[in-house]
Amino acid sequence: MAIFLLLGLIIALAASTAIVYFKWQKNLHGEVSYKSRKPMTTVEQTMYRRLTKLLPDRIILAQVGMSRCVSIKGPAFNTLYGERVDFVICNKSMQIIAIVELQDDREITPRRRKIEELKEHAFDMASIQVLRWPANPLPSEAYMAMEFQNSLLYDTRLMVA
Repeated sequence: MAIFLLLGLIIALAASTAIVYFKWQKNLHGEVSYKSRKPMTTVEQTMYRRLTKLLPDRIILAQVGMSRCVSIKGPAFNTLYGERVDFVICNKSMQIIAIVELQDDREITPRRRKIEELKEHAFDMASIQVLRWPANPLPSEAYMAMEFQNSLLYDTRLMVA
């Protein structure tokens, strides 16, 4: 009699495990939706177009990881490794000439402020120029052109192909 009870318990356990597994599979594949989206916001797209228009001899990269721009070692690694910059301006040899960061008007938390300070320090130490412009409103093309004229972007040493 005990053997039938044990066998019934094993069958019930197996059945309940199968039910839980199949429900989990359904949730995993059935209720998830995927949809294509643009890799840049409307503001970032506008800035990208302006950058490529004003700097036709440069390579403009968008949403680049900090670790691709600066070698990070030490305690800042964990904080900065996943951070991104809005735009990287390179010469044709893919040497970084400058970084463009768009500043939005959201409230900056103390943690975000600390991260931004670490990013700024990293770029200073790596001798990478950072241009910080407001996201709303974006600077005009005339203002950007003037900024580029006054910056390292037109330094002939950096015009190397």
